[in-house]
Amino acid sequence: MRVPTLHAPKVDQWIDEFQKLASKNQQLMPQVEPPKSEVRRKPRTRSNRPMRSVSTKNACCSSPASIEYWLGATVVAWALLSLIGLIYYPLHATSAITVLFAMAAGCFANWIRNRTYHCFVDGPLFLVSGALFLFRAIGIVRFPSWAVWFPLFAGVLISFWLEWRTSWQRQA
Repeated sequence: MRVPTLHAPKVDQWIDEFQKLASKNQQLMPQVEPPKSEVRRKPRTRSNRPMRSVSTKNACCSSPASIEYWLGATVVAWALLSLIGLIYYPLHATSAITVLFAMAAGCFANWIRNRTYHCFVDGPLFLVSGALFLFRAIGIVRFPSWAVWFPLFAGVLISFWLEWRTSWQRQA
């Protein structure tokens, strides 16, 4: 049994006690690698709080995984819009409106998850193009279809070219 003393321990006594406890802990603890999540340090802000994961990702390039994710999200959105198209004809399964809205949904989902650069540009392009075709189908506006398809294709080509260019700059 330990009896409390009235004098404070000296620095040498503290160091000896610490070394004894440290060696005892090493013997008791199995030698296990820490999980990878503990090894990586989360980025910190100026106030020393963890940043949100959304703000730490930079826009980059397409990968097979991001393309598969985009395709899955697009097919799910197309299926849901096609079900709506059973009731509201302009959104039937084979209409350009449905396909463009589904591609916009896939791009937005892909941008949120994978930060692919071209989806940041193409998502709004697909959404606006789909909305213009919907307004045309309803009869609100009149225009030739090439007035939407030409800028849409040009915008998609430019977005992929910009993504390709930034990927080359990152590799260099």
